[in-house]
Formats: sequence, C-alpha cells, structure tokens
Amino acid sequence: MEVFLKRKQSAAVATCWRSGASATLDRLNIYFIYSEMPVINGNYWNIKLEGTNPYGEDILFVLGNNMAEALGRR
Repeated sequence: MEVFLKRKQSAAVATCWRSGASATLDRLNIYFIYSEMPVINGNYWNIKLEGTNPYGEDILFVLGNNMAEALGRR
C-alpha cells in the first residue's frame, strides 16, 4: 500500500446531478481506509447536489471546519 499516505488527513466530497454520489463516496473512503488514513467527515454525507443547495454548502462548511481542527489550525 501507499506508505507515504499513512496517517495523513483525508476527506472525500462528491457532487452529483442525479445519482451515484453515495457509491462514489464509498469507493473514495475505502481507498483512504486501506491506506490507513483518518477520514474527516462533515455532519452528514459529503455530497453537494448540482445547482443551488444551501444544505450541501452547510455540510461542506462543517467539513472544512472539522478538517481545520484535525490539522490543528483552529
């Protein structure tokens, strides 16, 4: 496996127009887990729907705050 990625923070975000975002997140998160990387999450699925979606933007805002806290920059 990729030893150089071990213990580095990770977060997966998917955007979609119709469907498939949850399967995409699953595939990305599995890669992170196999590489022994801690996965940072938001307060719900890290999915941003196409178009105006204030709920998705709030999720990504929380994800950004969690990532900053995990990196020790907050």
